[in-house]
Amino acid sequence: MAQPYCAARGQHPMCVTVRTRTHTARRLALTLGRTVGLALLARHAQWSLDEERDVRALAAARRFAAHGVSLIAELSADDARMLARDEPE
Repeated sequence: MAQPYCAARGQHPMCVTVRTRTHTARRLALTLGRTVGLALLARHAQWSLDEERDVRALAAARRFAAHGVSLIAELSADDARMLARDEPE
């Protein structure tokens, strides 16, 4: 079954559901990717400290972690709508 055409800018309930699931899946995928990336950086940093006595890899892992790993957060649909339409409250 084809998804309904969203002529009313996502006002159709089916469109909102598909869009919400897509955004949630994207945030989950990005979070998983960033988690694996940070784990690999931490593992390399430990090796670098043990074998080379070099703290630069640790600094790189800290810098990466400072930008945040988890992108899974409840985002306000009202805020997103207001920003997308460039309308005040």
